[in-house]
Amino acid sequence: MKKLFRVVALALATSTLAAGPSIAQPGTAPDNRAVTMLISYPAGGIIDQSARIIAAKASTLLGRNIIPINQTGAAGRVALETLKRAKPDGSTIGVLNNAIGVTLPLLDKSFSFDPTKDVTPIIHAVDSPYVLVTHPGAPYRTFAEFLQYAKKNRVTYASAGAGGGGHLAMELMQASAQVSLDHVPYKGEQPALLDVTGGHVDVAILAGAAKPIVASGKLIALATTSATRWHLYPNTPTAMESGLKNYAVTTWIGFAGPPKSPERPQLVIDISLPLGHVQDLCPGGLCLGHQPFRLHQYPGAAGMQAHVMRSLAAR
Repeated sequence: MKKLFRVVALALATSTLAAGPSIAQPGTAPDNRAVTMLISYPAGGIIDQSARIIAAKASTLLGRNIIPINQTGAAGRVALETLKRAKPDGSTIGVLNNAIGVTLPLLDKSFSFDPTKDVTPIIHAVDSPYVLVTHPGAPYRTFAEFLQYAKKNRVTYASAGAGGGGHLAMELMQASAQVSLDHVPYKGEQPALLDVTGGHVDVAILAGAAKPIVASGKLIALATTSATRWHLYPNTPTAMESGLKNYAVTTWIGFAGPPKSPERPQLVIDISLPLGHVQDLCPGGLCLGHQPFRLHQYPGAAGMQAHVMRSLAAR
């Protein structure tokens, strides 16, 4: 299973998110009708925070009430089932990411979700790298020192959950660096962030939510998973700079509607308008640092899953 995780991680890291075929678009609910936004992750994590920022901006700019609702449980199945049963009229949308949309359906046979049939992709909203962080009491201060330490000592790392983007990023990192780390999966980023800050795990792989804790000095950023230096961490080298050749991993967040939604573009236009206002928002000192994508750059769940399957078959 660990080998399969690393193969999927490599396939995702090396894939090009090219635009897929024409994307069906949910119909528009009446202008005075609230839109429910289903979030599969608990409050406080990067997925939840990103979705709520977009929902707040969309509500303000469009004059429509977009209500985020956290429906957690069963690795995202609860929210997905609600989305699948919703009327395809534009009054319900769901948040997807690479874990729910691609990796879990591939890695977990009990995760019966087909992104090409069970939902209607709307838009690829934002993209974000990860940062590897540790607490100040750790016996290493750089990524190179961390790898040297990990080759001789038992090291635990936290992620936001098994099969998620952070987990796969670390599996690929281990394969590239030829080290073995013990995975401690959490139910979302916030509890992982709390435990690495408290020194209960050695390191954690996190997205933008770690920024204010790093800035306060309570965490140390060892490396980012971006291809070039992340503007949130300009003084932190990338893993590639530190010796991991061709290593770059990001996580994407997008929105989808119920299956068989009619091809009417208005809701897509409504949702995509606020995305230009999302980058570098810092509510309460939290800088997400996402890079919004335009509608035509949506990778398409079908195209991405097909690419991963071809990569798996080739190996």
